[in-house]
Amino acid sequence: MDAITIENFRADTTVGVHDWEQQQHQPVVINLTLGCDCAPAADSDDISDALDYFALSEHLKKYLTDSRCALIETLAQNLINEIFQHFPGVQTVDIHLQKPEAIDNATVGVHLTRNR
Repeated sequence: MDAITIENFRADTTVGVHDWEQQQHQPVVINLTLGCDCAPAADSDDISDALDYFALSEHLKKYLTDSRCALIETLAQNLINEIFQHFPGVQTVDIHLQKPEAIDNATVGVHLTRNR
């Protein structure tokens, strides 16, 4: 299967188990590998045959702005669900979601892979 990748996508969202985390946005960093068939787009050179990664990233940015989760595992799964719901050409999603400000001197994250 072919894949589109989006790396180091940054957005602000509300995520965390602590009260202070639920009171403010904080950054997350997302790396995505989106399994899809790139052959039609490669043949036609037409965006209508492609996975529009700009549209997908704008959709995720809006979703993250409005989202509120306690756990990064839940947030990652919700993002996968959004991709599957709104981008039917995506057959697999591999997501690595990081929360760079969760603890001092480290970046924590979660890595999920789901198939449609």
